[in-house]
Amino acid sequence: MANIDRELWQSYKDQLESKDRDVKLSVLSELASRDEIQAIRLLLTALSDLSAAIREKAAEILKEKDHPAVVPGLISLLDTEALHVKTAAVNTLKTMPPEKTYDHLINLVKDPSTEHSLRIAVLPLLARSNDEDLKHLFSRYLSENDEQIKWAALDGICHSEASWTEDLLIDLLNSTYRETREKTIEALRNRTLSEHAIDHLIETLKMPGTAGQSAMEVLAGQETAEYAERMIPLLDSSDKDVRYRALMVMGMINPQLAAISSVQLLADKSEMVRNRAAEILKDINQEGIIELLDSAFPGESPTFAETAAQFLAKIGDEQAKAILERAFESNEPAIYRSVLKGVAKIPSAFSIDFLKSHRSEKTVQSLVVTLIAEYQSKLACKALVEIMSDPSCYDTARNALLTFPADKLETYALALLKEASAQDSMHVITILGQLGSHSALEHLSVTDDDHPHLGKIHQATGEIVLRHQLAKKGYVTSGKDIVALEEEAISAGWQISDDPLSILLVRLGKNHWLKSREKLLDADLRRTTLQISSLEDELTSARDIGSQGKTTGILKFVLMLLLLASVFGVFYSFYKNWTDPSGLWYGLLVVFTITSGTLFFSINRQNRRKRFSPNISIKHSPVELEKKINMIREKSEKITLKLEHVREEMKKNPEHELISVLEALIESLTGKPR
Repeated sequence: MANIDRELWQSYKDQLESKDRDVKLSVLSELASRDEIQAIRLLLTALSDLSAAIREKAAEILKEKDHPAVVPGLISLLDTEALHVKTAAVNTLKTMPPEKTYDHLINLVKDPSTEHSLRIAVLPLLARSNDEDLKHLFSRYLSENDEQIKWAALDGICHSEASWTEDLLIDLLNSTYRETREKTIEALRNRTLSEHAIDHLIETLKMPGTAGQSAMEVLAGQETAEYAERMIPLLDSSDKDVRYRALMVMGMINPQLAAISSVQLLADKSEMVRNRAAEILKDINQEGIIELLDSAFPGESPTFAETAAQFLAKIGDEQAKAILERAFESNEPAIYRSVLKGVAKIPSAFSIDFLKSHRSEKTVQSLVVTLIAEYQSKLACKALVEIMSDPSCYDTARNALLTFPADKLETYALALLKEASAQDSMHVITILGQLGSHSALEHLSVTDDDHPHLGKIHQATGEIVLRHQLAKKGYVTSGKDIVALEEEAISAGWQISDDPLSILLVRLGKNHWLKSREKLLDADLRRTTLQISSLEDELTSARDIGSQGKTTGILKFVLMLLLLASVFGVFYSFYKNWTDPSGLWYGLLVVFTITSGTLFFSINRQNRRKRFSPNISIKHSPVELEKKINMIREKSEKITLKLEHVREEMKKNPEHELISVLEALIESLTGKPR
């Protein structure tokens, strides 16, 4: 009987060594029903097979065996150098209940003689057990200097579901090693945490440095929205980092609750916290923002008022404007100054209009102008020009405009000059003059003599000419008005004339304007003269064609009568059957008829050719042409009168006197003769 058993086990062994996989699988199926130690040994041997299918089949059978030799046998394979064998053994042990492997693994770990490599392989398997005593054991291993042992212990608790591993993992969030923290965070986020672990994480969240930051990342990854409520007390912490982290967690797991809390945190002392609160509110729709801010705005904190105003300015509708205006109902200058600053941070037409509407309030006049000027846009330029209409804001708004880059301001001002009202155009002209815009001369020189601000245009023109001449000498005039230039010139030795510099510039500008005006009027006069000459030629042609047409018409009428008479005579002679007249009579009558008919049709054809000839283009009747010529003559006479007036004005304002005075001024300022 013993020999038969021996032969059977040898047969099983030989078949497992076969190259035929089906034979091996068949043998494994038979071994599954055997509980002898020989069967266990053969199954353990099958784990070293090169075929993954064979190894998986053997592992599946072994985990179902309740034989005391299974676990020790699997553990013995952990110390092998063959990776596929070691992996098969580890995977098999992992599939077995922890209580089934615990005694073997703990004894092996506690045994000082256990090989280093085997201990590394066993630790991750041991961590699956629920024994609370393992917490102290693994805590010691996690503090080892041996990196391999430490990493094996970490790997074990990261993949374990035992409750005792939670505290160890949370403590590791304070590790100085980034790889350790990252692995720990991932492990904690991938498991369902107990209430105890959540409490532990919240306490860790309060810790400084990487521990608190890592705890925030773990809590933010939880899917339980109720945990957000436990963050609310932390928002009152004196530590800005704690407030920030708590808000971050709330924003990730319960955005609605975070939005409600963020409204008040817009007034937080920490810019970091305020910015985070603002980011959370950005994700809320417009209606939600209005609802949240309606009851809280403007609050008692200038910081809150400023940040909340940004959101309302971004919405920019009538409801948002009504809420913003509420800030100006109080007697808190700090609040409505903050509101203006908050609105100004959103560059839009709404913001500019809102700021402009509060320019009359003396406590914020200067601030309003400064905030608008910071935009340096065309809309801002237009708003500042309009503000210049308020005498109390004139100097502030003008100086703010001059802070714009010169080329940008010049472009904006020239564009506004075409569309501004009469009052605003006066301010634009002033700015162009102080800016020394040479391009503006073309626009100013074509101004009509009935312009309501012609004197201002003359002064601006003169100022531009003066600044241009000074710039050619290398003298920088930016930032200096006419009064400053005059004072500097006098201090440099310029002998002041009978008139102040502003009056001299008006005269200079007027002279420049008159010369430009003379050129324009002279060109207009030449143009009207040419138009009259052209129209008179056209009138002569029209009259000639009309006269020819009248003569031709009479001739055609006479020929028509003769033709009809001759034709009638022929037919009437034949009708009466006259025999007395000779043949000559009938011959002459026929020739006369043919001749008159030929002349009639020839004249008619010639008239048709003239009518449709492309060389003759008479678009208007003589009456219309005469009316048009008279209108242009009247216009020409007016231009002539204006031109005479301009030339008389030029005689009253001799240019050489102005040039000599201004040359002296330029020489005084630049130290160089003109």
